[in-house]
Parts: sequence; C-alpha cells; structure tokens
Amino acid sequence: MKTGISSSVTIVLAVVALLIGAGIGYLAAPSSSTVTSTVSGTTVTTTVGGSTVTTTVGAGTTVTNTVTNTVTTTTGGGGGGLSGTIQLGAIYSLSGDTAFTGQQEKVATQFAVDDLNAYLKNSSTNLQFNVKLEDDQTDASVALTEVQALVSQGVKEILGPTNSGEARNVISYANANHIVLLTPSSSAPDLAIPNDYLFRNVPTDAVQSAAIARNVIQQGYNYVIIVYRNDAYGTGVNAGFQQHYTAEGGTVLDDIPYTVITTGSYDFSAQLAQMNTDYQSAVAKYGADHVAIESIMFNEEATMIAQLSSYSAIAGARWFACDGIALSTIFLQGAGSLSPTIKLDATYSAPTRSPIFAAFEARFKAATGQEPSAVTAAAYDDVWIMARAIIDAGTTDGAVVKNLIIPVANSYFGAAGWPNFNAAGDKQTSNYDIYQVQLVSGSPTWVLIGNWDPIADSVTYSAPH
Repeated sequence: MKTGISSSVTIVLAVVALLIGAGIGYLAAPSSSTVTSTVSGTTVTTTVGGSTVTTTVGAGTTVTNTVTNTVTTTTGGGGGGLSGTIQLGAIYSLSGDTAFTGQQEKVATQFAVDDLNAYLKNSSTNLQFNVKLEDDQTDASVALTEVQALVSQGVKEILGPTNSGEARNVISYANANHIVLLTPSSSAPDLAIPNDYLFRNVPTDAVQSAAIARNVIQQGYNYVIIVYRNDAYGTGVNAGFQQHYTAEGGTVLDDIPYTVITTGSYDFSAQLAQMNTDYQSAVAKYGADHVAIESIMFNEEATMIAQLSSYSAIAGARWFACDGIALSTIFLQGAGSLSPTIKLDATYSAPTRSPIFAAFEARFKAATGQEPSAVTAAAYDDVWIMARAIIDAGTTDGAVVKNLIIPVANSYFGAAGWPNFNAAGDKQTSNYDIYQVQLVSGSPTWVLIGNWDPIADSVTYSAPH
C-alpha cells in the first residue's frame, strides 16, 4: 500500500501540468507532448529553445511544444503523507443569470478531474482527487451557505465561485478560515487584494473595460447610453468602461442601473423607456451612426431584448455588451425573434490559441456542441493548478496551499495559456475576442469578428462588423 506520493511523481506531475496543462485528456489521444526539462533534486527547470533532458509524457507520436519564457519551479513537500482521495469543492452558477458560464465550467472541471486521476492512477501513488460540485444559483447568500457546508465536511480548497458578487460575499469567511478559492471567472477590480485567499485565473474587468471602450470608439460611436447590473460585476465594468471611454473622447449620455433579482422575472420597462427617450434625443443631435447602447448584463439581457418590441428606436440601435453574455446560447434562445436582427457585439477574454487549446476546444465541442471560452479553459486549468499546489504543499492545509498557488500558476501553461498571476493572485492581462450576433444558415450565432490587443490598445477585425 502506498502511503503518499513520491518526489519523483511530484516532479513528473509538475512537468505535465507545466507544459501540457490541458492535461491527461490528451494523453488518451494518439499523440502526446514532450517538454525539455532539467531535473535537479526537487527543482524542475524548463529552458526555452533548448534541451538537456527530454521527458516524454504518455505514449504515441512525440511532438515538441515551444514556450516563450523560462520558468523555474521548486516543488514543496513532495506530497508528504498525502494518500487516498483528496476532496475539493466547486461552487459554480449552474442556474440563475450566469447559468451558461457555470455549466461550461462544470464540464471543464469534470474533464480535468478525470484526466488528473487517470494520470495519477498510472503513477506510483494511490492519490486521487474528487470534486463536490454545488450550484450557487447566481445568488451571493447561497454561495456563502455552500462554502460553509463544504468546509463543515472538511474541504479546504474550492474552485469558484463563478461570479464576483458571490466571491465578494464569501471572501471574508474564506480568509478567516483559510479556505483557498480559485475561480476562472470572477473579475471585479475591487477584489484584486494581495495576500487574501481568492485567486482568479482571469483578468480583472479593468482590462475588459478597456477592450469594450476601444471597440465602441473604433467603430465610430462617440455617444453611449449605458444600462448595467447594480452589483459587483456591473458597477465595476461600468466604472472602468466610462474611465477608458471618456479618456478617448467618448461621451456617456446616461447610465441606468437595475436591481438584480434571484427569483421571479425581470421587468425592464422603466429602463427601456428611459433608454428609448435618451436614444431618440441623441440621434436627433448626433445621428444614429454615432450613438450606441452599452449593456453590462448577464443572461437576463435576453429578457431585455425580448421586451424591446414596444421600444422601436432602441430596437434598431447599435448594441455593445460584455463577457456576461458572450457565446451564451441561453442569450440567443431567450432573446426570441429579435436576436437574429439586433446588431450586438460582446467581448470575451481570449485564450492563447495553442495546440493545447485546440485539443481542448475539439473535445469540449464534441461533448457539448458549444464553443469553449478562455474562462472555460481556465476552469480546466484551475483543477491542475490546485492539485499541484496541494501535492507540492504535502497537505490540504489552506494556509500552506495558499502560498503555492501563485508560483504554481506562474509555472504552468495550460488550455487557456499562461495564467501569469500578479501579486493580487489575478491573471494580469489577456487579449479580448470580439463576438457579434449574426445569422448563420438562418440561425442567430456568435461569430468571432475581431480581437483586441492590450499592448497596442487596438481591435483588429477579421470579419464584417
């Protein structure tokens, strides 16, 4: 009977997580991946562009992946006395306003757990991981109750929550009880706090806000009317967007909040009436080619679009949105007859389009029929990052694991690319894809039309827009 995981297995797992990241799922395919590594004691060094020792992971055809920087990772406790099954938690929004994102995260997480356990089963250890998945219903109070329930069962490491409202409501409890949270999608800028227990494998919305503003300005819309969720996500994106947009000479004509609800149906009649009045007045002054709607919403935007029939002016307006609805089939279905006709863009953090992402994308689409996002891929990566941090720590003690999340993440190239966490434990930046709702074979479809580069602060369009 194995009593723990050996240092050599820790090193191999580190190498696997470091450069094939999207993990063992691809080891089951006909090909495998190789990395060039120097192993010295408990230190693994990956060297760019050269090799001293070549380690082949898996079986089949060997291919070499090239990385763009040099990373040295020192493993910690080598697994210590860990054995048996380690219980992780996951809290995603499987229902409510962000059910589409949460459901995608659920699928990706299960892929990763299966892959990780398949790898560990073939190693010299009896260690396995299990994830207990909970639905926070896009409700901050439910999220806290679920975190507390998982902790009462001995869970110290939790994947999620999906959204910033839920993350904000659980962070004090997590900090006080040393519970590590690793989320692929919570992005409110005010949660970028160094040395807390929340880590986010996604850039903050300060980055997305710049991408949205540039897309709106670059398409010639110098006047906007904003409608937004009055919560951590909505207020954060709104503030960031206005900062960037006005700095580029744009004018915000009005910003209209609405109350987030967790039960019942949304009625946007008051907001739509105000937007309609504002829009008609602005078009009379500036022309329709210069006035747009900026909507900062989750899937409830489908309800708003479906309620546009009484507001003909804004039904024909140019709309811009954000990652709350990008790629969402729930939005396309819920918007009803207007979804094929409304012209709407939405931004989404872009994955590094590596062979690893391509394999993950193909696998995800085969399983779900849906296009995965960088957030979906990051949910996959988060399982490997959390598992490696626990193994390196040799314990599930959150106070110890917490200190390894950033160094582990920053030595990892996965399905979404390099996490590249900053001191606050957040992904520093990324490109943003621009998707637009278009008719494809008679059906409303999300079509990739461009990509925003944060260094150039410019959108390159790849399709009609």
